[in-house]
Amino acid sequence: MDRKALVIIDIQNDITKHYRDIIENINSAVDWAMKQGMAVIYIKHNNLSAGTRTFKPDTKGAELVPELKIVSDHIFVKTKANALTSEAFSEFIRSKDIREFYIAGADATDREPGKTEDALKQIEEFSRHFIRVYGQDQETEVMT
Repeated sequence: MDRKALVIIDIQNDITKHYRDIIENINSAVDWAMKQGMAVIYIKHNNLSAGTRTFKPDTKGAELVPELKIVSDHIFVKTKANALTSEAFSEFIRSKDIREFYIAGADATDREPGKTEDALKQIEEFSRHFIRVYGQDQETEVMT
């Protein structure tokens, strides 16, 4: 396996915005990553807040969307906005010495100010080269 990974974040049934508009692009990215010999990683969010109505653990809403192409068992759960708070995910990328990340997700615009940037800085600690791709926004940023 190459030291690169495609990380697909929060493409779950409780996503209410835009995932159907980008699922074809995400699945194409999965095909591309597989051809490149990359790890394909899926991150699911579980909302543990009292009284939550979305992303509740062990519900249909917390499951990955059925249209998403699943090609690996590298599925990790996070309970906070930052995927690196998942110890299992952090350990996986350390153990595989993954150094380059391609990130795909439905929407990063609802994040609290600074949260996305903080997560990127933490991922950057694992990376020499980092590429961020937001699905709907078609935004790409390269950090070297």
